[in-house]
Formats: sequence, structure tokens, C-alpha cells
Amino acid sequence: MADAGVDLARECALWALPADHTCAGVARRLLRQALERMGLPEELIHDATVAVNELAANVYRHVLTRPRSSRTATRPGPPELWLYRRGRHEHSQLVCKVFDPLREPVARPATRSGPPSDLPEHGRGLSIVESLTAAWGWHLTRSRFGGRWSAPGKAVWFAIPLPHHTSHPPPACTPLQAARALRAKLAARGIPATLHPGWNHSTLSIAAALTVHCHDDTFTWTTNGTPTHYAFSDLTEAAEQLVRLHEELSAGSYS
Repeated sequence: MADAGVDLARECALWALPADHTCAGVARRLLRQALERMGLPEELIHDATVAVNELAANVYRHVLTRPRSSRTATRPGPPELWLYRRGRHEHSQLVCKVFDPLREPVARPATRSGPPSDLPEHGRGLSIVESLTAAWGWHLTRSRFGGRWSAPGKAVWFAIPLPHHTSHPPPACTPLQAARALRAKLAARGIPATLHPGWNHSTLSIAAALTVHCHDDTFTWTTNGTPTHYAFSDLTEAAEQLVRLHEELSAGSYS
């Protein structure tokens, strides 16, 4: 549960959503309650609750009402609502994600001058999300419920800007402490990582092709020759991006 006393950059608030027609209404209520506890302006709360309503409604229409055999060979878990913070100061954003077990891609809405899309999740609802939020997208990921048996799926997300006063000062953290915290986040999603400890520079090896360097208050990894950097204070976002990369690499869809 999210409240004003929790640093959402280090801990992700999460809720299981009902796998029925009440999914959107419950997501809307849960998010509103969380944002009100954080003391956010009503305009931001309104835009975020409208956006999450569209994401959860899409899950119900295009995922939960499908015959089970077309979604997954096993019984899927419920959809999930996630909420966390990324960035600092004027770049601080609140990220809201709705997870479901279907890995079909989600395309961006067509522009007014462009051709209509025949993808089921590509329509008016995502146009509303795009118009109300600072950014949105989707990616492969894993459920946050289930631990080592965390289920594969996707998350559709949006971000809204946060007032500066909602940010928490980053805690003091050594590279080894940061590496251990990141390894724990990945293990909770069923992704093993080998820790190579060091006081000033620790590393995590994830699968065969991904190594995370933890030093100078920064998580760093390189994919296709391009380095990626996240501050230790952005622990949740760093873990989210590594889960995404792991799933893309496993699916052979990373480019």
C-alpha cells in the first residue's frame, strides 16, 4: 500500500486486481486512494485515475474475456496494479503499471491522419492515456506475485509528473548494499543473479549476456554497446528495466 511515508523509488506498491468486470473500477479506486494519501493535486489524481481505468478496462476486454487456451497453457494469476516513483527533483515521476499474462504487443494509437489499427488494444482508450500522461508504453515483464514462480506477461504503463516536495532524499548506500538490494528485487521476480561483492565496486551477473556494475552511486549495464545508468536511489526502476531486458533476451525479442 502506498502512502506519504513510503519511498516508492525503493518499494513498489502493488495490488491484485479482480479478474472480472470490476477490474477497472477497483483499479481506479485503489489508485485514487493511494494518490490522495500522497497529497497530490486533484488534477493529477483525476488524470491518473482516468488513465488507469483505460488500462484496466483493456485488460478485461482483451485479456480476461478470452478463452483460456488462447491466453496461456496454464491458469493465469489475476491482473496486477503497480505504483512506484522514478527520477528525482524536477524529473520525478510516478509510474503506474497494469500487468496481465498476455504477451501480445501493444501498438501506439494511430494519429488522426493515419490509418486505423486492427490491433484490439490499439484504439480510443490508449489515445486517452496518451493525452493525459507524461509518457506511456508497454514491455514484457513478470508478475510481482509468486516469487520464484513469478508468471511471465506484460505491463502497460503511464507516468505522471510529481511535485518536488513528494520526493524522498536518497538513503546512503554502499555499492555492495545496492547490489544486494537489486539482487533481492530480481530474485523476488524469479530471476537469479550472481553477486561478485566489492566495497567500492560490486557486480551482478544476470543470465549470460547481462552484467550490472554497482559503483559511484550508480547501476550501469551495457546492451548492444549502449550503456544504461540508474542512480542507486532509482532501485525499483533499475530492477524493472532489468526484468524487461531479461524477458526480452529470453524471448529473443531484444534488438
